[in-house]
Amino acid sequence: MTHMVRVQSNIKQGVDAPLSMKTIIVGKNRSGKTSILQGIELAVSNTVSDLEGRDTVKAQNAIMRVFPKTERRFFSSVEMSDGTRFGWSLNLLGDAKQKPEVFAPYTISFLTRQLSAALRGNGSTIRKFMFNHVCGSNVWSKVYMGLSADEHQALAMLHMDHDRKLNIDPEVVAGQISAKVLKLKKQAKVEAEIAESLLEGLSPVSPQEQQELHTEQSHYAVALRAKKDGLTREHYEAIVKEIDDRAAALAVDFGMDRDIPEHLTAPLVELHERLKAAVICRTGDLVTDLITVTAKIVTNEAAAKAFSAAAAKRKEHDFLMEQAEKLRELAGTISKLGEYHFSQAMLRFQESVNAYLPSHLGSFFMDLNIMRVGLLHPDGSFRTALSGAEQVAVHMAMASAFPVGKSGAARLITAPDVAWDKGTLSDCMRALVNSPHQIVLTSTIMPEDVEGWDVVVLDG
Repeated sequence: MTHMVRVQSNIKQGVDAPLSMKTIIVGKNRSGKTSILQGIELAVSNTVSDLEGRDTVKAQNAIMRVFPKTERRFFSSVEMSDGTRFGWSLNLLGDAKQKPEVFAPYTISFLTRQLSAALRGNGSTIRKFMFNHVCGSNVWSKVYMGLSADEHQALAMLHMDHDRKLNIDPEVVAGQISAKVLKLKKQAKVEAEIAESLLEGLSPVSPQEQQELHTEQSHYAVALRAKKDGLTREHYEAIVKEIDDRAAALAVDFGMDRDIPEHLTAPLVELHERLKAAVICRTGDLVTDLITVTAKIVTNEAAAKAFSAAAAKRKEHDFLMEQAEKLRELAGTISKLGEYHFSQAMLRFQESVNAYLPSHLGSFFMDLNIMRVGLLHPDGSFRTALSGAEQVAVHMAMASAFPVGKSGAARLITAPDVAWDKGTLSDCMRALVNSPHQIVLTSTIMPEDVEGWDVVVLDG
């Protein structure tokens, strides 16, 4: 595994320190521990942390403050185990605007720094960071495989059938589809408004046509009722026939001069109420049908054209709404599948984190509902308010569970000097010894002798 083996710089009082895959730098306050970390960072990423109360500073005039004012040449370099070198240098020869020379053959990530910044963000920021560093490219592939052929076709038509090897968050895809749903609904609303404007002020039907239209309205209302209550057109006609037959039979049995008993008329009233309820049913589907019917029966040519145009607009409205509903369901399916596979990946991640965390601190747990990390104790309590040492231990364990970069170079884990006690520091070092990443720790106290770690003692 490629890692840093030496850092040199003339930052502050000067830096020249050996490094290994697991290094702890021990020294008193102001002995130069932070200078080593700043030297590494400047050489590798062209930035410096812990300046002016900010996480990272890239501005040249701010970076210059970490160098002695008496120097005219400023540099920081890091030698790698494969012989390559990272470097940052600047020669001031009377030109205050001169730019530094930067040499970085590949990218080395400062995992704990990135992680700490992400965990201070909102839930969306944390989720995005964890997805990119934990899930890899397998989540979208699994989500895609869980979709139907029709859903695959819909994604292709939307140009969203992404390469399944890519690290794509299904939530992003679902959000893009939801945006298209809103756009379709907006277009549908425009079509409906145009249809209404075409019909505004029209009175095209004669009394005879009004009667025909009323009859058609009843028929369509019943047909619509059938969709909702199981009352089909055939059932409707059967009820009408039953009412007619029963009424005719009662007329024959009782004639005109005898009162019909209420218990015999009650079924007729009930059937009539069912028909009445069907007739008064109204929805958007019925409006579309009635416009179409009116266009067929009106005799005024101009009005007929207006109704035909309105019918076409309503048809387009219905089509757009149908497409929007299908896409809404697709977005929901993708989101649900994505959350499932994301949560499964996070469960595996939690298990990995615990392998790099001293057991006496508790078990690492991440609440996916609030996107907050903490420690779960045997009594079931979950604490997100951690001490400085606990927080650093958790962040280092989380970073250790992240995979190695594609370049093959170890990612770097660093941590601020916190109020360690000797036992906790030593336990953390033991838990982290098998981390796949390079770790550089700083401490004011000397830890126990931990196998796999090199100790650099600063005399300053």
